[in-house]
Amino acid sequence: MSRFRSFYLWNFAPRVLNGFLLWVLLLPVSSDELIAAANEITEAQTDAESFSRALGRSLELNQGNEIFGMSTEGVSATYLHNQGLLLELRTPLARSRNILNISSLGSRSIVNGVAGNPFSEFSMRNKFPVAETEPTAERDDLDRGLASTEMVERLYDGLTIRMTSIEYSLVVRAALQRANAAIQSMHEIGVLNEPDELSLWDEVGDLGSQLSQNVEKFQSIEQRAEAGDLSGADLIAETDVVIASMESLKSYSASFAQDLLTRSAEAEKGYNARWDADLKAFEKRMYAGLCEHVGLLSSFSGSEYLTLQVLGVSKNVNGFAQDKFYSFGLREARRCADGEIDVEGLGQTVVEYTDVSSLRRW
Repeated sequence: MSRFRSFYLWNFAPRVLNGFLLWVLLLPVSSDELIAAANEITEAQTDAESFSRALGRSLELNQGNEIFGMSTEGVSATYLHNQGLLLELRTPLARSRNILNISSLGSRSIVNGVAGNPFSEFSMRNKFPVAETEPTAERDDLDRGLASTEMVERLYDGLTIRMTSIEYSLVVRAALQRANAAIQSMHEIGVLNEPDELSLWDEVGDLGSQLSQNVEKFQSIEQRAEAGDLSGADLIAETDVVIASMESLKSYSASFAQDLLTRSAEAEKGYNARWDADLKAFEKRMYAGLCEHVGLLSSFSGSEYLTLQVLGVSKNVNGFAQDKFYSFGLREARRCADGEIDVEGLGQTVVEYTDVSSLRRW
């Protein structure tokens, strides 16, 4: 019981001390001063809400557009006592920037993710001949007088046909993956009309079907060779036909994919340029709105600051969206409202940054 009482006293004593210190600190402050401070905060918050609504209307941000109870566009105000006002702006620019980020990341992941042939090292260790740039059968075997069984051994030893099929399949499938990524990227950006997009998807599907057909032909040759149903000459002839078909498919698929990637890159470049222009136009309208409506912040002092946090209109080194901040003194905005400086002059006083580490001056 004594231990419990001692523990209780040790925990209760700091509370009493803290309460006493708070009472001492508040002693010089009269109730009238506390009421006045509370009224100042209430007035500032009221002004901040009026200002944010007016700015939202001037920027044509639809504050009624909500998903799951969250506004996807609009302006939110947070008053910081004796510091100023923080405005959070949710704009369509963030969504369009995110579309570009997703599109670019998807393209890069597909292109950079295409690895080399995983069977090459395996084939070298096991001395399996694998098709490289232009695999061909030994057409001169007959001219050199090789017997049928010797030709079969040369062509079929070490699962040559199967490995050749796998080699070509890897190359063609990788090209089709790049084509898929490019088409999807252009779809996200919105540069393809529906007929053109359907035509491209149909072509990708047709190339995939051709690949499957050639793989089945290789499998048929392999099975019949195993069963002894193919002579050496027939084996060479049929294998050469399928290899020629695969070579043509590989060449066309690579060219088709590269063309789509080039178109996709140009589309992303154009989209990015248009988005940058849209952001600059938005910033100009934002500064004009601040000049027009700053008079609503009558309860704020000239020494306080205004900071605008525009969500998702910047990106970090990894390509992921992040917010952009604009900070300036209310005194400068009032000079703009009084005509002492124009909108461009106000923009020159703004400190822009995307995170604290990039802030160079205040």
